[in-house]
Amino acid sequence: MRKIVYTLFIIIASAATTSARSLLDTFVSTLSAMDNYATEFTVTTTAENYSNVVTGSYFKQGGNTYVGTFDKEYYIGNDVKYEVNILSKEIIVDLPQISTHDLLLNPIGYFSSLAKEYKAEDTIYDNAKAVALTPKDKKRTDRVVIVADSDGLLPYKVIMKDGPQTATIVFEVVRGKAMPTFDRAKYPDFEVIDMR
Repeated sequence: MRKIVYTLFIIIASAATTSARSLLDTFVSTLSAMDNYATEFTVTTTAENYSNVVTGSYFKQGGNTYVGTFDKEYYIGNDVKYEVNILSKEIIVDLPQISTHDLLLNPIGYFSSLAKEYKAEDTIYDNAKAVALTPKDKKRTDRVVIVADSDGLLPYKVIMKDGPQTATIVFEVVRGKAMPTFDRAKYPDFEVIDMR
């Protein structure tokens, strides 16, 4: 009897993991199918005596990407990346790093990489389908919850928790907005640092 119960537990746990991974795969395939899109995002970071809110935009158009916040802008093409630091008045020119798994610079790369590092389980968050992720490495204490939009096709919210610090990123997909392109004339007094 104990063996049957254990086997059922393994089957149920495996089905939940498969379903959670399926949701992650859905995010990746939906974003990959959208050749041109934009998202508006809000990142709220909190800790014991600290809170910070940053808003910004992410645009994807073919092989080109733009990410902008109040203090930085990234213009990433197939051959070159411009990182504009508004506060220090610098423009860093570099080769694009396509393989980055940074959520805001490469959402598809980020969601694709999660299954390698985390165990995924189905959950419900704010009455919506979600995936709870726990690191496979037992030494790590971080946790991630990804909440799906109402259609279950795109991520709406990502909650990252590590110790006392929590970062919550809320996305809103926006269609029909023109993607900003790099224009050196916009930054006349900025120093250019070419790292290529």
